[in-house]
Amino acid sequence: MTTFVLVANASEARLFERQEKYGHIAEIKNFLHPESRLSGSELEDDRQGSYKESATGQGTGKSRAEGHGISAQSKDTDPKTREAEDFARELAEILDTARKRGDFDNLVIIAAPAFLGKLRNELDANTSACVGAEIDKNLTHATPEEICEAVDGER
Repeated sequence: MTTFVLVANASEARLFERQEKYGHIAEIKNFLHPESRLSGSELEDDRQGSYKESATGQGTGKSRAEGHGISAQSKDTDPKTREAEDFARELAEILDTARKRGDFDNLVIIAAPAFLGKLRNELDANTSACVGAEIDKNLTHATPEEICEAVDGER
């Protein structure tokens, strides 16, 4: 039985594979999401779909209160949260694809507490059913041995 262990926070993730229940884990891939490390103002400057008026001060001819000219990206969600949600969605898609290929039978997720909830929300039902354990710790810079200890302590 193959177990995947995903260790993640809002800006980086490491994916490990384990063939035996208490065996060694091997890192098979790592992921970076540098946008999550930018400040909120840097992300706002790069935000897509923001409402802009022309230099003459005229917009679309309709008021913003009518709901025109405001993008879905201008929700009340702050830019750093949106980036973390985007990264969680990306990781969930990767895990879903791997599950569909039969790459793993069991999944363990170790993530920073705030990011764990975002990941949980993005996993589809079939991938969620494969989750054998969730650990709410940020171990993205831990050694494989420390990660094994955390996983084995949860079983």
